[in-house]
Amino acid sequence: MLETMYEHNGVGLAGPQVGIAKRIFVALETKKDEAPADDRPPPVTTEEKRERWGVINEHVIINPIISNIEGQAYDIEGCLSIPGLYVEDVERHFSLTLAYQDTKGAKKTLKTKGHFARVIQHETDHLDGVLFLDRLNPEDKRLFMNEHRKDLAEMQREAKAFLKDLQNQIQPPKIS
Repeated sequence: MLETMYEHNGVGLAGPQVGIAKRIFVALETKKDEAPADDRPPPVTTEEKRERWGVINEHVIINPIISNIEGQAYDIEGCLSIPGLYVEDVERHFSLTLAYQDTKGAKKTLKTKGHFARVIQHETDHLDGVLFLDRLNPEDKRLFMNEHRKDLAEMQREAKAFLKDLQNQIQPPKIS
């Protein structure tokens, strides 16, 4: 999952986004909150991305439980599920505590704030079937949908074609 996330320039990716029906996601903890804007060409390799994005840690989060939420923060959000489309001023909690299991089943807890808290909330939403668009007020969501109707329709056509091809590849053999 980490490789797929980096390949698509994401800072988080949930299991359901890649066909894994489990409560798992990967997320990058970065220095984004302190990082100045960078005018260089975008990084290409995973190592370049780690360095440029200021990756502090790569987390694999299993069975997340968010608690101790505090504050409100508004920032831009996008999603690998609807690539290239972003919304300004998505509301999230500023800080939180996360209880989870690691890949060995050990129980862990972390307290975080700012951008990483946003990533945690965004990816946990995916596990609950919620997209960041569902966090918008009805008027903002309607405006977004109207503005991006063609892009969203094309993404839906591509997804349906992909699923149809996938189903054709995994059809069971016919028994005579």
